[in-house]
Amino acid sequence: MLVKALGYVGVESPDAKEWLEFGPEVLGMEAVEAASGSVLLRIDDADHRLAVHHGERNRMLYAGWDVGSEEAVEAAGELLHRQGIGFEVGTEEDCAARGVLGFVTLSDPSGLRHELFYGQKVVPGSFRPGRAISGFV
Repeated sequence: MLVKALGYVGVESPDAKEWLEFGPEVLGMEAVEAASGSVLLRIDDADHRLAVHHGERNRMLYAGWDVGSEEAVEAAGELLHRQGIGFEVGTEEDCAARGVLGFVTLSDPSGLRHELFYGQKVVPGSFRPGRAISGFV
């Protein structure tokens, strides 16, 4: 199992709602408020790349790593089990919130959650930047 890419990051912030303006106006990201109240930010046609959840402090909550396929997620689960490393399988509700088809999640020694996923929702041509963008630096 190889990680192909960092797919998304989730953070906590007492000022989560401020990202509805900061993301588009400063970073040029597309911002959407989810039904949960979290702010989802996009930089491309993926469902989202950054999720800002309301909480008591500013901190990183999780990182989503794309492993490419359902088989790779299953292989990761088998490897974690053989190594005696605890993990959980994402529920349908969890997967919908992340915009992926499936994932397993585990925590590193510092408590940060890592989600090994496949099938990130992508809608070609759907990204609408928060402000005019012309090229890359």
